[in-house]
Amino acid sequence: MSTLRMPDAVLFDMDGLLLDTERLHLQCYAESCQRHGLVPDMQAIHASIGTTWQKTRETLEHAYGPAFQWDAVRTDWEHLYRKRIDEKPVPVKHGAKNLLLKLAERNIPCIVVTSTAQAEAKSHLKAAKLHTFFVDVVGGDQVKKGKPHPGPYLEGLRRLKRDAKDCWALEDSDNGVTSALAAGLSVFQVPDLVQPGERLPNLNYTLCGSLNDVLILVQDLSRV
Repeated sequence: MSTLRMPDAVLFDMDGLLLDTERLHLQCYAESCQRHGLVPDMQAIHASIGTTWQKTRETLEHAYGPAFQWDAVRTDWEHLYRKRIDEKPVPVKHGAKNLLLKLAERNIPCIVVTSTAQAEAKSHLKAAKLHTFFVDVVGGDQVKKGKPHPGPYLEGLRRLKRDAKDCWALEDSDNGVTSALAAGLSVFQVPDLVQPGERLPNLNYTLCGSLNDVLILVQDLSRV
C-alpha cells in the first residue's frame, strides 16, 4: 500500500472490530450447545465469524450432521447473548473511538457494514456511544448475500456514493476481508479471536496489530 492516500470514506465492520462482541458470541454458543448435549465445535464456529446467521447455520449443520438442532441452539444462543448485552454494554475495542474522532476531524464519512441485522447493530452502536460517527449501517438482513460475498460492501459504497478504489475497509475476519477485497476496497485487517489465514500478497491488503495502527497511518497521511 505504498501509494495510499487519505480515503474518501471508510467502511467499518462492527463485531470484533469496533465492539468486543465475538468473545461473548462464542461463549453463548458454547453454553447453548452444552444445554442441548452437544460438544461445542470451536473450529466450525470460528469459520463462521464475520458471516450471517444463514451461513453460520450451513457451517454448523455441515459440522454436526443433519441431526443438528439449529433452531433450538440458535434460540438459546440469542437469548443468552441478548441477556448479557442487556446486563452490560459491549466494550469498545481499543483504539476505535480515537480513530473515529480523527476521521470525523478530517470530515471523512464512515459507514458500518456488518453481518448483524441493522436494527440490532444500531442498538449496539448507540449503547456504545459510537452511533453518531456513522452516516449509515448496512445490516446483514439488508443484502441478498452476506460476507464473504462482496454484496454488503458494494451496498455500503452505493449508499456512500463513493468509488471502491478511493475507500478503505476495516475488518477483523477473513470472511470480511474476502468480501471487502472482492468489492475492490483497500482493506486493513485487525484480527480479533482468530488469526488470519494465509493470504497471497495483495496491494490492497494490510495486516494490522490494532486500530491504533490505522490511526497512526491516518495521522501520517494528514501531514502530507
